[in-house]
Amino acid sequence: MKNDSIIGAIPPGLLRRSIIVSALTVIIVLLGSSIIRIPEVIRASAIIYPADSTAVVEVPRSSLTKMHAGLKVNIKLDSYPYEQYGVLAGTLGTREETTDSTVRMPVCLWNGLKTSYGKTVPADSCIDGTAEIMTEGKSLLLHCLK
Repeated sequence: MKNDSIIGAIPPGLLRRSIIVSALTVIIVLLGSSIIRIPEVIRASAIIYPADSTAVVEVPRSSLTKMHAGLKVNIKLDSYPYEQYGVLAGTLGTREETTDSTVRMPVCLWNGLKTSYGKTVPADSCIDGTAEIMTEGKSLLLHCLK
């Protein structure tokens, strides 16, 4: 009779350890997801001026609260596929006020007209593109709770 109760029972030490390990795992995942930040990407139109290796992005006014000088910008050129040529990388400058629904912001290109793939874009005339501005974003935990 005594052996029947031992066969189906879970050892108390094993049960305690599994509860502690599970709780610690949940705590570590929650802490990690609150520390890891995922940047939000804002897309805007961009114009590259090859003569002086500068660029200007036109940002919607609705996105201004998330943006400030110093944010990283990747510009995909319309005339040059980014899969083949790469992107132009730079830093967002201070905004210039406009009267319409957009705000112009200069971009300081890190490598001039040299793309992330090491190819130099010809300096013919103005080049249109799409800018991806990386904001500081939200934590992974907030993205999961959203």
